[in-house]
Amino acid sequence: MAKRTGRGAGLATLVVLVGATVVLAGCGGLVSSDARRQLETNIAKSTLTVYPVGVLRGSDLVPAPDDAVRVAEQLAASGFAKVVASADAPNVRTIWRRDQASMLEQVAGDVGRHVKAHPPQGEYALYAQYLLRASERGDEVIGLQWVIVDRSGRVANAGMLDEKDSAFIAARPKDKSACGPLLASSIKRDIGGMMARAAGRRVGG
Repeated sequence: MAKRTGRGAGLATLVVLVGATVVLAGCGGLVSSDARRQLETNIAKSTLTVYPVGVLRGSDLVPAPDDAVRVAEQLAASGFAKVVASADAPNVRTIWRRDQASMLEQVAGDVGRHVKAHPPQGEYALYAQYLLRASERGDEVIGLQWVIVDRSGRVANAGMLDEKDSAFIAARPKDKSACGPLLASSIKRDIGGMMARAAGRRVGG
């Protein structure tokens, strides 16, 4: 199911809805099909390193190590053999764009380069961003996005949510502290689907 996201949020891109999680489509092959398939096969014996979350307010991108710890805890039962938080924030230089897919593509490139130069503790690394907008009521959460890359820097999973997505609307994150549970639940849904596909291939093969 294709839909347009981000109207009124300054973010727009063509995406595909899988369950309640938005994953990128038509974004220059952001997700490597080979890396995704390997992740599906190896989740249960792999370690996921969670980098400090990037909190993006306009042109300001601030790492939040404490959020990485919370996200790692929330992903402990996601299907990975082990999930660990890292204090090592990747050098990501996100430029705010109306096209959120382009934003995430830039993020993926920066994270991939970081991983190749500074290999994480495990086989995979997660980097996420919370997108905030200043208002008279204070910071408003208008979206979040993430990438999971392997040690070669290839993107095995990527996704984004914004104000027009059903999961985002249901969660109604009022501030960045509410973003972690939404991020974790979205990734868990993706991982659950991957594990189901891998199990299906084993049965069918």
